[in-house]
Amino acid sequence: MTPRSTARPTPPPRPGAEPDLPGVDPAWHRWVTAVDAAGAGERTWHLLDGAPSVAGPVRGTVLAVHGNPTWSFLWRSVVAEAATAGWRVVAVDQLDMGWSERTGTRRRLGQRVDDLLALTDALGLTGPDADPELPLVSLGHDWGGLVSVGWALRVRARGQRLAALTLTNTAVHQPLEARLPPALRVVTAPGVLPAVTVRTAGFVRGTLATTRLRAPADRRAR
Repeated sequence: MTPRSTARPTPPPRPGAEPDLPGVDPAWHRWVTAVDAAGAGERTWHLLDGAPSVAGPVRGTVLAVHGNPTWSFLWRSVVAEAATAGWRVVAVDQLDMGWSERTGTRRRLGQRVDDLLALTDALGLTGPDADPELPLVSLGHDWGGLVSVGWALRVRARGQRLAALTLTNTAVHQPLEARLPPALRVVTAPGVLPAVTVRTAGFVRGTLATTRLRAPADRRAR
């Protein structure tokens, strides 16, 4: 499903010692522990939680799930703009991504869905502590969209209500005979994948180079 790990921002911050990030309110940073659904104890997640920026009662919560090679920083504008409308955005760093814990394991789609559900249970967004009257919206990008769809199905199977599901840049289905685009075939070749996703930030830099709108240098550096 995914590479074992991708290059994280350097150096990773310690909880309580987060660096200044453009467009990110320092009050949004949170580290949360949740049970590893595979039975490996607890895992530590980093996320951006826009609750401190919501003035008055929260109207609903958006769970934002990034893909690859992004992390919670992707959603900074969504966190800020939603807060002005009374919506709380919780933008996660998936395990082995961003500033969340490096597990040293290959976590495939089903495991990542389980991971996310364990996290939202710990946050009280789902599970017995969830507010059934508060709308819950899932927002997914890239393969994070597939994780969020799996999570949404698990939530519905529990009998809990999901107000909306939004996907961006997500391929929900591909024919079995379909091949990856040429650039991705090169990146995922044996020996190349670890070099560009684990040992270096080559995949991230290559992705940024393909964008039509050039991000400012301080954003690209993150």
